[in-house]
Amino acid sequence: MTAAMEDCERGMPVRKAARIHQVPRQTLQDRVSGRVVHGSRSGGPTMLSPEDENSLVQYCLYCAPHGFPLTHRVLAAFATALRRKRHPGGNIPKLGKTWWKNFRARYIDVLSMRRPDNLDRAWAACATREVVDQFYTLLDGTLEALGLKDKPSQIYNCDETGFAMERGPDTSNTSPGSSTTSSIPLAAAQPSTSSTTSTTTCTCSLHRQPTPEEHALVAEGLIPRDLAALLPPIQRRPVRRLPVAARVITASEYEHQYLERVEKERARNAERQRRAALKRQREMEGCRRRDHRGSHRRCWDHHL
Repeated sequence: MTAAMEDCERGMPVRKAARIHQVPRQTLQDRVSGRVVHGSRSGGPTMLSPEDENSLVQYCLYCAPHGFPLTHRVLAAFATALRRKRHPGGNIPKLGKTWWKNFRARYIDVLSMRRPDNLDRAWAACATREVVDQFYTLLDGTLEALGLKDKPSQIYNCDETGFAMERGPDTSNTSPGSSTTSSIPLAAAQPSTSSTTSTTTCTCSLHRQPTPEEHALVAEGLIPRDLAALLPPIQRRPVRRLPVAARVITASEYEHQYLERVEKERARNAERQRRAALKRQREMEGCRRRDHRGSHRRCWDHHL
């Protein structure tokens, strides 16, 4: 169709161009005359204009890397508000799942649905330019005061990895090329009821001198020998093994402990639900044995 339209623009008759390129003559005539926009699909017009839809797409791509990815419900609410602003005074219904499915199909190459990672509210509050500048100012002063700038062998890098025990947030819109995206919670800060297990590891120094912990991990068999061969021999400090209390657990041991914690949490939830159900059943049956706390506990034991 595009090649036929280009031939018509060069002066070729519509009938001849349709016969050469084997496209419907009336369809080509509608696109050449401007009655139908080239590339549009059959059916009624969209709820929003192409300009408004493009602005929503650009807003989604802007919010995703800044920690506020938009879910399809939020995006539909924005689209409804934009449509009501374009048509004031009218009875404009809310846009729902049908509009979202069609909108996503139109921009499937631009938008991608992903499940963002939880970003703790305290971390998000500290991730500001002022806080980061203060940190590096303090770090530079500390290195200068302790004379560590010319001693790279005494500078080590420590990092930690967390394993969240809670369900992740809803999927949100982001660009197809992004592998992960973070979500900053918008609710008020509340005590966290979820459990997160963090493992902390210490890597080699800035001077590439391995720590005694690395050689202890090799001795314990927790680092493969082919990887251990890349470690240079330790200098100035004897090799020491990790104490038993601080022994690094293996992946299988951590998985076993994790599954045990999950099973215990499920058992506690099931017991809590069972007690609540028995309490409701007792109240419905008209049990009034509530003389004092001791008799109340015996009443519980009687029903259990």
